Amino acid sequence: MVTMPLDPELTDSDLGSEIELLADVIDVASEASGTLSQAQVDSVLGVRPVSAGEGRSHPTGATAGTEGSAG
Repeated sequence: MVTMPLDPELTDSDLGSEIELLADVIDVASEASGTLSQAQVDSVLGVRPVSAGEGRSHPTGATAGTEGSAG
């Protein structure tokens, strides 16, 4: 495996954190025998469990499962 140094122009700490999270998910997925469940992904990302009917917030302000519903 070839390891390439990070681009010195990449200094955004948020982007660096996102890369670390993605690397964590890839690591766990590579060790899994099948597809990761949503709960497994949430656990790796440190996302709290969502109660039934609560839904997940999206950056747009929508809640998962309610897109396209009138109200």
